Amino acid sequence: MNGNSHFRRSGTPAFSSSFLMKHLNQYIFIPFVMLLFLGLSCKRTQPLSKLFAKQTPREKYEQTLGKANLLETSMGKKWVEAGENALKDSLTINLPFQEVGFFSVDKPQAISYRMIGRRGELLTVNISTIPDRLVLFLDLLEVQPGLPQQIKHIVSADTTDRGLTHEFDADGEYLLRLQPELLQGGKYTISITARGAMSFPVQSKESRHVGSFFGVDRDGGRRRHEGVDIFAAKHTPAVAATEGVITRVNENRLGGKVVWLRDSKRQQTLYYAHLDSQMVRPGQKVFPGDTIGLIGNTGNAKFTPPHLHFGIYTYGFGAIDPFPSINTDWGQLAPIVADQQAIGQWYRTKSTSNIRRAPSAKADILLQLPKSTPIYVQGASDNWYRAILPDGASGYVFANLVENATNSIRLQIMEHSTTLFTSPLLSAIPVDSIAAESQVEVLGAYGTFLWVKNERDHVGWIHQEI
Repeated sequence: MNGNSHFRRSGTPAFSSSFLMKHLNQYIFIPFVMLLFLGLSCKRTQPLSKLFAKQTPREKYEQTLGKANLLETSMGKKWVEAGENALKDSLTINLPFQEVGFFSVDKPQAISYRMIGRRGELLTVNISTIPDRLVLFLDLLEVQPGLPQQIKHIVSADTTDRGLTHEFDADGEYLLRLQPELLQGGKYTISITARGAMSFPVQSKESRHVGSFFGVDRDGGRRRHEGVDIFAAKHTPAVAATEGVITRVNENRLGGKVVWLRDSKRQQTLYYAHLDSQMVRPGQKVFPGDTIGLIGNTGNAKFTPPHLHFGIYTYGFGAIDPFPSINTDWGQLAPIVADQQAIGQWYRTKSTSNIRRAPSAKADILLQLPKSTPIYVQGASDNWYRAILPDGASGYVFANLVENATNSIRLQIMEHSTTLFTSPLLSAIPVDSIAAESQVEVLGAYGTFLWVKNERDHVGWIHQEI
């Protein structure tokens, strides 16, 4: 055998079972992968990034609906359409914000909240539902600047997590979409807040102690302020706002005694200036709250009260506004003042009323509704209702401007027979027929349609001949 157990006398390999499987697996795996991708190419072409991307809870649920062939049903298609339409909604909110709302079981619905996010802010969304088993999908998306209707997915969750958190890494517009499972409904309460993601860099102080902000003129307009000034008594500790490593401890003409801290989480550098003394060394690792130095007025601050100049520098952007990252004043959630009994009910305007883009009297007016216009109250925030109009448009209306629509405005005798529709469209589904000379209760009006209740207590829309 010449000391080689792997060869027979004929010189052919003496394969063991493990040796055989090892080599066969190599040759089987390659055509298997080729067949896999050939099979996929026979279907809809998908980029590899999409093929192997982690699915969101909503995407997983949509896939489950597809496997059950429910996406081909009318309700399934409306569920997908509702989710897509919610991302086109132009309604906006200011943070902090809270709302109580309702999703109906019989009609697929989704809503979105459009907000401004600033780099360094930590967004926190908390949500509760009645009943507890109601599952709502939450998706946070970024509106791409300069690209109308283009959005980028950021983070997702569902209400089994009771909310989500996310630190904004760019200034911009964001959408938070909320949608229940198909044929599921109930009440929800949502709160959305934002605060600085980092600790405040001066011990026992907060954002109200910032006395000079980012971007203001310096030296007669020859340069701008590349940070914020936080005023405090001399020798007050300046502390690490985040975990990181000290990269430089030195002095310069403007900053005096300074310390540079590399933020290991965010790939940015924090700058502490005008220190009276430095209490760290290069290479030292620090954690939030660790003392960096003591506040003073060294450098070009020798004629000003003691303060910390705090800045943030990033690769590719240079100096950025540090205030959103350390802001401790994120405001108070406004209580729900509007009558919550209206949620999930049809109301109507008591007089000419404005529908606004946001729940604020200063918000843009989307349209003006005449008296007796029906609205569906989907939610309540502060003293405003989130209203859906009969044609599906939405906006916020001041709660005091609407009333319950159960009582009729007037009685009307029909001159001709007509059809009662589910919505103010001639293409809508018929609910009932109304005979000539029968009496209806008029509950409201929208465009060329009257919202009525007939003698059989069926509520719907009839077209008025103009």
